[in-house]
Amino acid sequence: MDDKIKKEIIITCIIALTPAIVDGIIYILKKKDGTKNDVKKMRVNSNLKMSEDNNHTNNVIDIANNECDNKIRYKRVETDEKLRLHEGLLKLQREYSIKGSITDEQSQNESSISCWIKNFHLIFKMPGYDNIPLLKQVLDGCPEGFKDAMLLHLLTMTGALCFSKVRAKYNGDLHAPNLMTVVEGKQGSGKSRFDLIYKLLFRRIIEQDRIKTGKDIPGNIKQTVGINITNSKFIDMLAENGKVHLYAIETELSRLLEVSRSGRIGFIEFRKAFDNEDIEQFNKSKKSTQGRYPVYLNCTLTGTPTAVSNAFNSKEVNEGSARRFCFTVIPEPGAHSEKIQFPEEEELEIIRNKIDDWRSKYCFHHDPVKGDIPCDEYVVDLDYVDEDLEDWIKAQYQIYLKDKVEKRNEIRFGIAAVAFHCAIVLHMLAGNPDAKQRLARKNVKQLTLYIADYCMERYLTRFVPDYRMDSANITDSQQNSKCSAQKKRHLTLEEITQWYPKRGIIGDDGKPIGYGTIAKHLGLQDKNIVRNAFKRYEKGMI
Repeated sequence: MDDKIKKEIIITCIIALTPAIVDGIIYILKKKDGTKNDVKKMRVNSNLKMSEDNNHTNNVIDIANNECDNKIRYKRVETDEKLRLHEGLLKLQREYSIKGSITDEQSQNESSISCWIKNFHLIFKMPGYDNIPLLKQVLDGCPEGFKDAMLLHLLTMTGALCFSKVRAKYNGDLHAPNLMTVVEGKQGSGKSRFDLIYKLLFRRIIEQDRIKTGKDIPGNIKQTVGINITNSKFIDMLAENGKVHLYAIETELSRLLEVSRSGRIGFIEFRKAFDNEDIEQFNKSKKSTQGRYPVYLNCTLTGTPTAVSNAFNSKEVNEGSARRFCFTVIPEPGAHSEKIQFPEEEELEIIRNKIDDWRSKYCFHHDPVKGDIPCDEYVVDLDYVDEDLEDWIKAQYQIYLKDKVEKRNEIRFGIAAVAFHCAIVLHMLAGNPDAKQRLARKNVKQLTLYIADYCMERYLTRFVPDYRMDSANITDSQQNSKCSAQKKRHLTLEEITQWYPKRGIIGDDGKPIGYGTIAKHLGLQDKNIVRNAFKRYEKGMI
């Protein structure tokens, strides 16, 4: 076959096969495109799947992380709570430990008033008062937590209304029974009972003053007054009273700030009253009393912790008004109200008669013609108290050297003066005992030192931030002071000649009188003091 025919056959075949080839090519191309699309779809689906898997994994991880974080937070909270509880338990242990300390109740996290009272009495025991009848009649009817406050309240009232003209020498000057007491207690704790005992014991005086005020007769001495009195009227009463004390009681301490801002008596008068400083009035009014008059005023103020803080702010503390007050507290209200058994009926009338008797002798008496006449000053010898207070002042300085509480050093002389004013009243309530009445004088002395410790510790607790009573320091100092006082004590010749013949004879109890019995009667703790004195007497050395 020639070449020409071969070419024609090839061309014919090509022409015949061209549609199929084209279709094949087209099919291949389409298939290829389909494959690419499928691949794309697979890749897209695969990417979506991976994304979903990744998201799920991340969510699982996030949930796990969150759960872990929450567990950590819970653990931290739980741990912090356990730590707080542990610290709280440690704090309670410190508060209720005799050798521990307590803190001021000026913040919510600090110990309560009741806790302070318990801790104070673990360190300081209230001495006996059996030889002071009025204290026994009233204090025996009070719950333990009320006795300190009631003691100071009684001394403040009777100092003004029974023994206003009694004087005693202290640091070279004659002192009057000037006392001001603040009773601090929470709502519902029983502060109104202090007003109740005042109205109960002194009802006759309150009624007499009410009648005198209504008649407003010049020359009448009045002793009861309210804190809402104006300054001019207050000076009028001072002028008419002739140095006879006024007495005021206010059951809402917050009112003191209100009335003092409106020209009524306030902290200026209280500050002057402690030392009987002069208050003056000179104006154009011819009706008003003109001149200078010493302030004779005792008072009892009751209020909540907030009211006390507001009234005795930093200014009153820094200027010295606060240190002139006896600060005392009563416990918070408990599940049951604390009952106070006040004297009643015949016993109460006997007390009122005694108050009238004291008042006529040591305040003023009434003359049918001349009217009310102030009594002359009556001076008593309290050297037996003065000596122990000097030792107390020195002991406080030794405590200050240990605890570094500057306020203790600053106010120890002032607190001692407050306690001395209390001693004037205690001495008179005990019957003005002479040197032979050892037990009565011992009661007076012990109560005076107890009041000094109480007023000091309560003042520091209230006004020194983070102050803590240190039982070890205080009790050591007290013991040293007592030992020192015992060493200084010597029997007088009168005491020796009285008791020397009685040694060895049978006493009222059927037993021989020995050195110990004699020491007890003389108010001594060490019978060797008696033995040594008798030996010296036998040798003619006394």
